[in-house]
Amino acid sequence: MEKSELVQLISGKEPEAVTRTMAMMAYNPAIGRVLESGGVGKFADIVVEMLPKFYGLVTREHFETIHTQTCERILASFKTNKGKNLSYGQAQKPWNVFLKVYVDWARRPTPDLAQKLAPLLHVPLDSLVMKFMAREFRAEYDTRIAKLRRQLIEHASQRLAGHLPDATPRMIGQALLGSEFSLVGMNKEMYLAWQEFLRSLWPGKPVVLDTIWFLERGAKVPVVASEEGEN
Repeated sequence: MEKSELVQLISGKEPEAVTRTMAMMAYNPAIGRVLESGGVGKFADIVVEMLPKFYGLVTREHFETIHTQTCERILASFKTNKGKNLSYGQAQKPWNVFLKVYVDWARRPTPDLAQKLAPLLHVPLDSLVMKFMAREFRAEYDTRIAKLRRQLIEHASQRLAGHLPDATPRMIGQALLGSEFSLVGMNKEMYLAWQEFLRSLWPGKPVVLDTIWFLERGAKVPVVASEEGEN
């Protein structure tokens, strides 16, 4: 191979290589241990396919459409390491972590486009972020999140009353939505409510709120630590 051919080959493949590497870096710590083995390459394939769809039209509506489509692809493509279906809350985690690293931190694919996309990014949800928000912004949490959770549980309880007469709302809520601050069981409606809540706190750049994860993990800063719990 000639040197010029090598340069041409590498130059053409570098963007995809960077994307795949960042996808793998995001996937493994975000949710790799929770999902079935061998998923990291499959996640990178989805990222390489879906990511360019953000580039043509940078509007919130278009971003949300592609974001949702990608989460749905992850839902359809993965199982947990116990062979169970993912929740929407679990599906969003590697995708949002990747976008945070790729767009906000690395300023890719170009600085100009990254600057336009950054305000649209979602906050990667996990138990640490959710517990912090519920603790520090209790009134907003109760209005935006806890109220919706109660409504969903109440509606499900009414529908199931004749079929599960001994089931309490608490039991139904646990089965339907999982624990209050867990990604397991989190449906799309709850997920979007969380994103709207977080966006209301920091409209210009919501993803910066993911720094709470770092702080709550025990960094030497004056923030009250909380147990990580189930993500």
